[in-house]
Amino acid sequence: MSSEKNLLQWLTYIESFHPEEIELGLERIRIVAEKLSLLPFNFPVILVGGTNGKGSCVAMLESLALQSNPNVCCYTSPHLVDFNERIRINGKNVDVQQLVDAFEQIESMRDQTPLTFFEFTTLAALLIFSKNKPDLVVLEVGLGGRKDATNIVEPDVSIITTVDIDHTQWLGNDIKQIAYEKAGIMRNDKHALIGDKATYDLLVDVAANFHKEMSLIDIKNRNIAGICQQSAINHYNLHAQNIALAVESYSLLFKISLTEEYIASALKNIQFAGRFDLISINPDILVDVAHNVQAVGRLKAQLAAFKKEKNIRLTYAVCGMMKDKAINEVISIIDGEIDEWLFVDLDTPRASSADSIRQAYLKSGLQKNVETYPDVQSALTIATAKMNTNDLLLVFGSFITVGEAVKICKGHEPIS
Repeated sequence: MSSEKNLLQWLTYIESFHPEEIELGLERIRIVAEKLSLLPFNFPVILVGGTNGKGSCVAMLESLALQSNPNVCCYTSPHLVDFNERIRINGKNVDVQQLVDAFEQIESMRDQTPLTFFEFTTLAALLIFSKNKPDLVVLEVGLGGRKDATNIVEPDVSIITTVDIDHTQWLGNDIKQIAYEKAGIMRNDKHALIGDKATYDLLVDVAANFHKEMSLIDIKNRNIAGICQQSAINHYNLHAQNIALAVESYSLLFKISLTEEYIASALKNIQFAGRFDLISINPDILVDVAHNVQAVGRLKAQLAAFKKEKNIRLTYAVCGMMKDKAINEVISIIDGEIDEWLFVDLDTPRASSADSIRQAYLKSGLQKNVETYPDVQSALTIATAKMNTNDLLLVFGSFITVGEAVKICKGHEPIS
């Protein structure tokens, strides 16, 4: 691969050398990580896994660290708009040239190892981070946990936010098996923090080896719920449970006690796009990356509260989803808050077609007005033309759906 290739060309190239978009396992990535001298990864690491809530937990950890200026590096996925959102150094997206340089270095050492896209980009993150000599690295688990590429590092603290049914194509439909996979990011001799009682009980049942260091977080400690309520600029998109996980893990790692003032200041400065995020006013367009049953249940409650507070008249929903998701259940959960549906096609093989979502909706016996569109742009154009004052447009169902809406509303030009 020529060093003259730009980022978009590299990303296209990386997608080409493994037949599957996702194939879990640590063997391939470990081979290349060792060639790159990335293991052991000798920097403080907090590994954040779970079904929902990982993003807000990572965002709060980053904000907590930025309050006192340690060198903090964060890796998340997927991105909303630009790929380099996934790799952040001290609160800023990584420079594109650093990414290209990392890709070149990995390619020079990969030989014939058929890395998946996520394995390759995880190696890039670790390589970039190692060169920055971080005081804290926060890694968001991509899928599952035990066989996820991020799990090649040894975490100092592991977080499991929630466990619910999701990614069934790779993790299965059995909640205990999913919990077992999530539990794989914990270590016998290191702290593991769990976000809710139901998840804790599941993990106790399937992960007996980890009981000794596994703790359930109580949001009443440190008055986290009160601080969230008083401090958050947008209280809809912050969950006290995930904020508490971030606070406790940060305190454990650095052996400090954070004051309420410190936590409140971090909350005010948190950077967290795509989660109950009002990206346009007049027309009012709200986006949320919720894409599974648990997340959409939470979105429904947030949406109901928002509509009541803002006296919303009609709510339109633009929805595009991946075909491996529980489409019937997701749509049924939130249908009561929606007045008209606009289902969209997405430009990825993993996506369900708009017509398939429509058929699932009709088979569920739901009766709102439903239309289908070939892309997010078409749906936004039609929906916003229909909207009056006090109407709301919700865009949700996947990161890709939300990312497209953000690009359109912000007039975004892609990086290269």
